[in-house]
This record gives sequence, C-alpha cells and structure tokens, in this order.
Amino acid sequence: MAEWDLDLIAQWMLTHDGEGYVDPDAGEVYGGGYGEVFDRDGDVLEEIPEAWVRIPHSTSHEDFAVMEDFAQLLTEPHLREQLERALEGRGPFRRFRDTVFSINGLGHLWLDYRQARVEREAAEWLIDEELVRPDQAAALRERVADALATTVLAVRRAGDRELAEVERLERELQEPFRRRDVDWLDRVLADDFEEVGASGRVWSRAETLRALAVEDDRVIGVRDLVVRRLGVDTALVRWLSDSEAGVAERSSVWRKERNGWRIVHHQGTARSAG
Repeated sequence: MAEWDLDLIAQWMLTHDGEGYVDPDAGEVYGGGYGEVFDRDGDVLEEIPEAWVRIPHSTSHEDFAVMEDFAQLLTEPHLREQLERALEGRGPFRRFRDTVFSINGLGHLWLDYRQARVEREAAEWLIDEELVRPDQAAALRERVADALATTVLAVRRAGDRELAEVERLERELQEPFRRRDVDWLDRVLADDFEEVGASGRVWSRAETLRALAVEDDRVIGVRDLVVRRLGVDTALVRWLSDSEAGVAERSSVWRKERNGWRIVHHQGTARSAG
C-alpha cells in the first residue's frame, strides 16, 4: 500500500480553486489550478494519465455539517451560542469564520478539527477507491479516528473553563516554585490525598508534603496532557512526564470542593525502555 499523504489529499478536498489527483502506482499526489496540473518537477502536464484518480471536492453541505458539529462540541454555552448564531441565515461560511477567529484560542482548534474531519473523509475515499489494501484499511481508519478523538477532546476542553483550570493546576504542580510553596500545596492537595508510586508504595498527604519540602529543583517535562470529566465535580488528568529518571505515565484525579479544585489521587507508572 502506498503511504498516502492524507494531509495533502485533505487540502485538495477542501480546495475549490483547482483539481487534485493521486497516482495509484507511485502513491503520489498532484494538482494545480486554472486548468493546469503540474508534475513533480513543477512542469505543466499536457494530459492527465488515465491511471490517475481525481480527488473529490467536499460539498457545501458537508462543510456546513462540520461547522455545526464543531459548535456542538463546545461545552461553554455562550461560545456554542455565538457559533450557532453565526450559522443562521445567508452567508454562514464567512460569518462562522469571522466569529470563530474572533474568540481567543478557538480559531486554531477549528482548523485542527476541520483538518482531522477531512483527513478521515480522505481515508474513507482511499478505501472506497480500493487505493488501500483491505488488510490495511482497519489500521488506517484507526489512525484517523485517534487523531480526530484527540482534537475533539481539545475542543471540548477549550469550552470548559473548569477543565482549563484543572489543567493549569496540574501543570503548576510540576513547577519547582510551586512544589516548594507549602501554603499553595496545602490549598491544592485534598485532605485525603494519596499518591501511588511506581514501586507500588502509597504515599499519604503528610508524607508527600515532607518529601516535596526536601526535593531538589528538578525539571519535570509535561507532554500529551489530556483532561476529561469523570463527573460534575471530578476530573481525570493523564500525561507523560520527562525527567532524568526517564518517561512515566501519569494520572491524577481532581475534585471540586467549596474553595476550588483539589487533587485527590496521583499515580505514576514508569515506562519500560522497550
């Protein structure tokens, strides 16, 4: 199976000012505009090879449905309502674009979400056109589904101010200046907090505070952090830590109490080198 460039195919699906083609034999994507298609050297082709398959354009109905779905993902009511109003009446595409980019941080999430949606459509098109072997179709579908799921989580979190607050607290908890701040830790660590170390040992709140008091200023890298709700007043944070000790999978449970969000449970599991 050719290793298709889904990003490029998706771009041609979204572009209505030109035509894109795939070469099934070489696994390459070509395209151009104003009636001209260019080869890999940038020269205009005199004719399109018969074996090439034209990449379909997305329809206005499909594009509108993607905008509607994006608006529905937002959990913050006032943000969702702004986008839904933008989709009403004539000229919804420009109005939606102007609105989504006027909201701080939402524009780039919209572009990521739209790209992930169209890449999923590109994968299905490749499968339908039998440009992907049947035994590899499942892996391709799983890949684009995982990418879309990651983007969906980011959009939902962007519209949820409380989850944004939990993410901020989790990240601050990894900063040396916060790990030495006894008053801040006292507010953030729940009274029934416990931590399960990689060895399986359970650390109480008091033991954790004592350990942090003598900890050096080691830097803990945070990557692939994802926050999701477990309930109205509870949230789960999962991420990977990078430190001198290696890479570890981390998970924390946060609970909303009268004075704000507090961490109840944390667990770290070292990743094997293999």
